[in-house]
Amino acid sequence: MWAMRILVFAVAIGLIVVGCGNEDDAAKQARLDEIAALKKSAVQKDKRIARLANEAQLLRLKLKEIEAKRRHVNVVVPKNVGAPSSPPSMVVSISADGSIFAASRRVSHVDLDRVFEALAKKNKQAQVFIEADKKTPYKVIVGVMERATRAGLSRLMIKASGK
Repeated sequence: MWAMRILVFAVAIGLIVVGCGNEDDAAKQARLDEIAALKKSAVQKDKRIARLANEAQLLRLKLKEIEAKRRHVNVVVPKNVGAPSSPPSMVVSISADGSIFAASRRVSHVDLDRVFEALAKKNKQAQVFIEADKKTPYKVIVGVMERATRAGLSRLMIKASGK
């Protein structure tokens, strides 16, 4: 941007210096008009560069927004929040260190898959009540939910505790 201005002014100065000889008024006026046109062109280019820089910034912000939406986990919260109307079919507890307990016994991820598949086979409408410590990593809770969903269970409830 500044390089263009320096070039225009250098050309303008050169034209003025060259034009200081024995030129008539019409030639001097033509050179002054040419200088004015060069200045106007430089200003227009500066404005275009500023506009393009603003558009690039807006595009970067839009891209960040799209990336944030892609990472967003959509959680549907029911309107009737509270204790379940019927007791849950299964309680899964997750400790702060990520250990998983189903039916009060510690299970691995593979065992949890089997437990969920057996429950879904028995009753697709079974409720799974997930209890998690407040310090439990969110990805562990989401992982348990995904495993239950893959097994065909859709009635999932989450409770955070301060244990």
